Amino acid sequence: MGATEISDEFTTLVHSRTEGNPFFVQQVLRVLVERGDVYREDGRWERKEIVEVDVPESVRSVIGQRVSRLSEPAQAILQEASVLGQAFTFDDLQALTGLAEPEIEEALAAAARAGLLRETARDAYGFDHALTRQTLYGELTGRRRRRLHRAVGEALERLPALVQRRRASELAWHFLQADEAERALRYALLAGDEATLAFAHAEAELQFRTALELARELGDEPSLAAALEKLGAVLHTLGRYDEALATLEDVTRRYRFLGDVEGELRSVAVLGRIYARRASPEEGIRRIQSLLSGVGDAAPSSGLASLYLGLARLYFSSGRHEEQLAAAERAGELARSVGDQRVLAAAEGRRGTALAMMGDSQMALPIYESAIELAEAVGDLDTLSSTFNNISVVYRTRGDVARWRHYVERALEVTERLGDPSNLVFMLGALAWVEVVEGNWETARAHAERSLAMSMSLGVTWDANIPRCVLGWLALYQGDHTTGEQYVTEALAISEQSGDAQGIVMSHQFLAQGEQLYGRPEAAIARLEPLLDLPVGVLQGTFNPMPVLAEAYLAVGESDRAGELIVHALDRAAAEDDRLSQIDALRVRGMVLRDQGEWAAADASFASAVGMARGMPWPLAEARTLLEWGHLAQQRGDQTGAREHLESAQAIFLRLGARPLIARTEQALSTTGVPPSK
Repeated sequence: MGATEISDEFTTLVHSRTEGNPFFVQQVLRVLVERGDVYREDGRWERKEIVEVDVPESVRSVIGQRVSRLSEPAQAILQEASVLGQAFTFDDLQALTGLAEPEIEEALAAAARAGLLRETARDAYGFDHALTRQTLYGELTGRRRRRLHRAVGEALERLPALVQRRRASELAWHFLQADEAERALRYALLAGDEATLAFAHAEAELQFRTALELARELGDEPSLAAALEKLGAVLHTLGRYDEALATLEDVTRRYRFLGDVEGELRSVAVLGRIYARRASPEEGIRRIQSLLSGVGDAAPSSGLASLYLGLARLYFSSGRHEEQLAAAERAGELARSVGDQRVLAAAEGRRGTALAMMGDSQMALPIYESAIELAEAVGDLDTLSSTFNNISVVYRTRGDVARWRHYVERALEVTERLGDPSNLVFMLGALAWVEVVEGNWETARAHAERSLAMSMSLGVTWDANIPRCVLGWLALYQGDHTTGEQYVTEALAISEQSGDAQGIVMSHQFLAQGEQLYGRPEAAIARLEPLLDLPVGVLQGTFNPMPVLAEAYLAVGESDRAGELIVHALDRAAAEDDRLSQIDALRVRGMVLRDQGEWAAADASFASAVGMARGMPWPLAEARTLLEWGHLAQQRGDQTGAREHLESAQAIFLRLGARPLIARTEQALSTTGVPPSK
């Protein structure tokens, strides 16, 4: 029966007494019907005069009236069921009450008929509303409540260990309500561990904070340190780096005081990751090296392996790849010696990355595959995410766009499950780059804007340069030079602050592309020349600046320097199997040969670049090469061929919205003297 089936005046009264809550309205009306205040007569609903109707003043009293109609044994069973929570199982209720099945079944059936609870699944029940359960629970005396919670906890403790782990949060709660602090502490830590494994980070934080307070109350220093360590790791995953740093600094001091070397090693390893995220890798390196010198010849352990793994990550962030390789190899050796498969998987992933960054992607690929297999076996989503991303970089460099996209999407899927906001910022930026190359620029912008919005809440992290680079690059190529330069300058500042060598190279290159695109080749040269002195490993995995620099030399009339540099660029691209750089280098080589009058060789170079770009596909690179190929045809007097190349280039530029290049192509088309194609 709905409230509108009676009268407006009457339902207004009911609504006023129940604050309009539909559940409350139905409860009140149901009681009124049962009391005879509302009744059926001649097929219609009738009611007493409003002055005669005693509408209950609170829903609690309504529920109390409904419960009071049950037998006393049924009421007692329902009260004990309320201790189990909003939902419960028949087995748990029987274990708590110790009653025979028929007696419990009769009580539950009566409660269901009264609308107080419902069967939600086989042998599973739930109260019809949280207030119903709260009303029943509130009628228990404090002493009886504590006794019942203790009984529930002890019944759960008799279950198999695997089931106890799964129900650890219930155990912690029941023992907490029973004032059994030591037992509650043990299960709160276990519940936090289980939540962490399920990537339920908010629940994990709640459990570890509960454990923290219980440990303080008990004066249990080892458990207090354990809770702080686990809480710090969760805060790191959630991207709350300042809180995580303070928490882990605290626990590091506590472990040192307790003489727990292994705990200190583990905590400083996580601190290293936070230093990398918070854009201070060199500080993290110093911190870990200081601890390593202090522990001397410590026995192999998971903590020591984790510490070397943290060092490898920091070396990666600062572009020190030979040292990254050595640290990763040491982490792997230690992990193998103690049988820690999780650290071994991460160490293998780092080893593969070090080799890839040093130019040996062929050796890196099988190592990556091994790391993926190990990480999948132990359910290490963090290592899976980073390894999928790093293997995607190999395929990006090789120009295998399909596999590049495949691994980026796998990394993003895992990252979303992991719930790490910093990694999600990075992977959304990585997906945006895939869309940029494939020519889906509006989709790329959407991914980059989402990534940037997420990064704003994290403070300064090295991941935050990625969305800014994408948005800046898009703005530069779509005609908004000011906005583009602003975004990339911000990315450069973040990279410089974090010591991210790759980010520094990438940002400088994009700024130089903008300077070249808008007629400032001298500025591009001044920006890029210093980058040539960087170690090869720093440049590996980034967008190679040499083709951009060679094109700038050509623009200022330094054809010989451009020619020498582009030969080096092609040699390095071939040695590293870097197809992206190779396409740009072939285009610029064609431009150099065209200026030198080597038209046949220029024609072949342009044809190779277009073929490779179409095969990927990389539409912008294809169109830029077609534009230069069109200029070559014009110089050779082949105006028809020139128009064909230029119109093909223009169609791509128009689809992409590349305004500066659209204008250049329009200018070139206007000089061919050949009517447009139909």
